Amino acid sequence: MRFQRYCFYLVLLLLACSCNTTKYLQEDESFLRKNAIKFSNAQNASDLPLLRYELESLFEQEPNSNYLFVPSRYFHYRNMRKDSSKWFNKWIRKNVAEPPAIYSQELEDLTAQNINKYLVNKKGFYNAKVTSEETTLGDYSFVDYTIDLGKRYKTKSMLYYGDDTDVIALLVEHKDNTKIKQGVPLDALTFDLEKQRIISLLQNNGYADFNANYISFKGDSTSADYEVEIFIEIGSPQYVEKHPKYRIGKIDIFTDHLDLNTQIESNKYKDVIDGVTFHRNSEEFIVKPSVISKKLGFLPDSLYSKQEYNQTISNLGDLSAYKFVRIEPKISDSLEYVIDYKIFLTPQNHLWVSDIGNDVFYSTVNSITRKQLGFSIGGSLLNRNALGGSETFSLNAETGVELNITDKLSINTLSFSLQNALKFPRLLDVTQTFYTLKALKIISDDTYKKIRRRAQTEVGLGGSFQSIIDFYDVTSVSATYGFDFQTTHRRVRFRQLGVGLFLYDIKPPFQVVLEDNPLVEKSLESNLFTGLFFNELSLIFQKATNRKGNSYSVLTSLEASGLEIALVNKFVTETPWRVTDDIDFANFLKFSVDGRFYKEFSKRTSVAARGFFGIATPYYNDVAVPFVKQFYVGGPNSIRAWQARELGPGAYIENSNISDRLFYQSGDLKLEFNLEYRTDLFYIFEGALFIDGGNVWSLSSQDTRVGAKFTSRFYEQIAIGAGYGLRMDFNYFNIRFDFGYKIFNAYEDSSGSRWMVGKRQGLLGNLNVAINYPF
Repeated sequence: MRFQRYCFYLVLLLLACSCNTTKYLQEDESFLRKNAIKFSNAQNASDLPLLRYELESLFEQEPNSNYLFVPSRYFHYRNMRKDSSKWFNKWIRKNVAEPPAIYSQELEDLTAQNINKYLVNKKGFYNAKVTSEETTLGDYSFVDYTIDLGKRYKTKSMLYYGDDTDVIALLVEHKDNTKIKQGVPLDALTFDLEKQRIISLLQNNGYADFNANYISFKGDSTSADYEVEIFIEIGSPQYVEKHPKYRIGKIDIFTDHLDLNTQIESNKYKDVIDGVTFHRNSEEFIVKPSVISKKLGFLPDSLYSKQEYNQTISNLGDLSAYKFVRIEPKISDSLEYVIDYKIFLTPQNHLWVSDIGNDVFYSTVNSITRKQLGFSIGGSLLNRNALGGSETFSLNAETGVELNITDKLSINTLSFSLQNALKFPRLLDVTQTFYTLKALKIISDDTYKKIRRRAQTEVGLGGSFQSIIDFYDVTSVSATYGFDFQTTHRRVRFRQLGVGLFLYDIKPPFQVVLEDNPLVEKSLESNLFTGLFFNELSLIFQKATNRKGNSYSVLTSLEASGLEIALVNKFVTETPWRVTDDIDFANFLKFSVDGRFYKEFSKRTSVAARGFFGIATPYYNDVAVPFVKQFYVGGPNSIRAWQARELGPGAYIENSNISDRLFYQSGDLKLEFNLEYRTDLFYIFEGALFIDGGNVWSLSSQDTRVGAKFTSRFYEQIAIGAGYGLRMDFNYFNIRFDFGYKIFNAYEDSSGSRWMVGKRQGLLGNLNVAINYPF
């Protein structure tokens, strides 16, 4: 309670300090406290929140923001009396202090004018009227901007015209893709998007020098129905009758270019392959010409396309054997409207790269007075050109230990892993899966071409060993084969083949617990994961930050094992296949979706939110999803008031003594949500306030754990935790300290309450130490 009292006094002190800024005001001055936009006649307007957001950016005067609940002008006034040469005062002036926002009638009038001009010229509200009114209460002013939008004009029709009939014909051919639609309200942003669409369309069809200066918009608004006829004029070049269409001429590729300042090189060897000239000084190619050729989006005599030009730069950049890629276009000296290319590829200084690192974590669970310390060390070896085609080979090894440091030092977990991966910067579709999908019209020819050009193939082989003391040992060996395909906002990872062998050795102390939990025991049986035609598909969609400061991402995953074996067992063989008498094939399906939303309020403050749903189910003759594929909650990246695997499933309570050493709870269904407020504090330090909630449940009717199964009243078993965090941002990574406190438990205590507030959880709650943000 003493700590909370000190915090309360500190807040009161800060708030008291913030009130002292009014003494700096001159006579007839006041601080601007708030701007407000009110719509008096908006029944004909759509999407008012977005319009309000746009108009708020036109304010010529803004109230001061707050820093730790104190107006930033306070730090400005206080800093005026300090020695300006001190580094701390300089930092305050740059990062915290703001000049006081003194109300100005002149800026109020200018803001009203700006809003009116924006509505008329940019949004199509030709009859808009804007008035403003200021109200002063004590030392603070409030300004209301009242807007009568009037009737908004819409697009009646749209027409392209100009002297270059070829260009006009191309625009008309793609008119269905226009951003200016009939009946849609006028908006300057729409016109900008249409202008960019026209430029991209023409530049991707040979018109290399076409630009925005050739496009102009005109409109006729004499219609009595508040409609405008849009005319898009395409101007002609100054010295020729028509816009020229360019083709690709010579392509010279310098495959071992070392001097970045050299424009032309005299190389020892030249090879012409498919019309492309490859230059080199070394006796052997660093990367095979056939690999480089497949990365080119253009070939000699093809029509110029800016899209293919940009894609070629991206494709060549995927070749890990090269450090830099530079393309120099030049108009041909001898041929009209022909572009020659010189492509300079600068190889990596070292094809072999090694790295070593370590990780440390610390966590506490005060409810049972347990503390854990863990650390790991790992190393990697990387070859950027393993087979001469810019293939990337990686070898990663890691070992770790977790220690229980509550009473006496003891080991909880030992682990070791070794992973190999070979990534090809091209599509190696040995099973002809994508070609078959194209032949069956499941994917279009254009999509197939993009996959062939952009996809990368990865083959993996690895193994691991983990010993959880008094619980079990697990040894695993796995092999994978799949593809990675990435665009601007979307990434697709398709693991077509995956085989994994998991061998468990259950320890006697844990076997006693499993006797009362047969379904958990079943999930810990040794088995073989198989995916011979489909193993896992992951879709990752990311949207960049928009004008409102919003961004989001969605991660979905679908995983399967045993589909082929189950079909054979069901329809082909009379005796079901098994690996051995002790090892069976795993049959399960697993799906998850992870949605994340980010909102930036300023350069210093933001909110991050996450929602997660996952479900896994066995099928055929299995009754339990393998333990390693079940879901769990808790820990530094989940519900931080509980340790990993401590919570659930449902309202189940683990009472065995072995739980004093390590948690193992998991389930078939997972619901989780997280909300976190983040703010910069000072120097490299950041702060956070967070709330987490969720749980896992069992879906099996054979689960004997009381309260573990998912029911229609699942919401009564959702656990909620909250807390605060301190982070140190080192640019490339941050170190995170999160202090989580239980608010609602998943089950009722002896008094019939789920509330945990006020119950002893320790000063620091559940301390989580981790690297980087939780989401």
